[in-house]
Formats: sequence, structure tokens, C-alpha cells
Amino acid sequence: MNSNKKVLESKDEEINIKVIEQVLLTPLTCASLVNEVLKCLLYQKSQIPYPYNWMKNVVKKKRSNPDVKNTNLQAERHYHSVCSAYDSLEKIMDSIAAQFKDDGSNIKKILIIFGSTPYSAKEVYTINISGVVIGHVEKNHLNANSKHQYKILRDIFFSDEWINTMDLPMVPTNTYVIIEKVAATVVDELSFQSVSEYVKLPSVKNVYINLNYHYDGNHN
Repeated sequence: MNSNKKVLESKDEEINIKVIEQVLLTPLTCASLVNEVLKCLLYQKSQIPYPYNWMKNVVKKKRSNPDVKNTNLQAERHYHSVCSAYDSLEKIMDSIAAQFKDDGSNIKKILIIFGSTPYSAKEVYTINISGVVIGHVEKNHLNANSKHQYKILRDIFFSDEWINTMDLPMVPTNTYVIIEKVAATVVDELSFQSVSEYVKLPSVKNVYINLNYHYDGNHN
């Protein structure tokens, strides 16, 4: 596909988000945005039983009181299901953050794929990142970026294109995350493996989230 021109199929949606100049798209900020989109997608598409924050509170509370036993067998099984979903999601998000931290300058897009295999996908969500700014001390930008991150996510989640894609949930299936890089490097071989270029089928529903960003070099 020509990188300068993209032809959208009839099943495609495109969400263009202009990232305001006050935000610095550092590796940590990019990873946080990607993980927030992932959490929302998994719940909206019925791939996790509850919202992430609810699962986190339940699991943390249970683990902080290990001596408290649940005598209800069904409730205990339900907890283990929630715990498994939470732990799996935490591992994925930690791995995404590690990729951005150690190799952020090479990352150009993130693909979130729902389907039994990546090559028999039902839906594909692509987050295009125009540029990750490296060489900055992350903690110097945490407060400002956290404040503006909410607006970026709101612009995504309240866009007509996003709402249209969330209308129909899907039956539980597998979730795959592909990180496409400028250079073929693997930071965490336990979580990510090098694969050949992923080609999406035109019959598959594709949603593109474009984070349009220009860094002018004026941030400290």
C-alpha cells in the first residue's frame, strides 16, 4: 500500500485525531494511549467480562486479603475467570509499554486484531502514529500529557466512526497485537515475535485511528 495514499474499502472506517501541540508524544504517552484504546476495545467488543478498572479493583482487593475464602463455588470460579482476563491484559499492556520505551522511534503503527488467527480476522483496528518523540525525561511531561490525554481519548471514543464500530459486539475470540516498525527489531522476545508484513484482507472490517502529530522541537 502506498504510504501517501490510502484507499478505504466499504467496510473501513477512519478516525483522524489531530494531537494538539501542547502534548508531547513520548514513548510513555503513546503506550498509554494505545493501552487505553485496547482496554476500551476489549470491553466494548465483549472480549473481557467487565471494564478494566472494575476487574483491577476486584483482583487487587482479593489479592490483598488472601486469607478470606469465598464459600460460593460459582463466585470463586467467576473470580478466577476475571483474574485470568486481568492478568493477561496486564501482561500485554506491560509488553506494549516496554516496546515503546526501548524502541519507540521505530514504531509506526499498532494493529489490534480480533479473530481465531491473525489471518482469519473478523475485525482489525490500526493505530497509526506519525511520530514518537524520544530523548526527553518522561516525568517532566507527565502532568501536561495526562491532562491532554483525556481529550485525545474523548475525541476518539466520541467520534461517529468509533461509535458506529461499537454498535455490534462480537462473540469471544482471540486477540492479537502486532507492532509494525520501520526496522525489524524485537525488544521482548517472550511477548512479541518477528513476523512477515501483515496483510489485511479487503473483506475484513478495518478501522484506522490516525494520531496526526507534528513535533516542532520547542518542548523541553
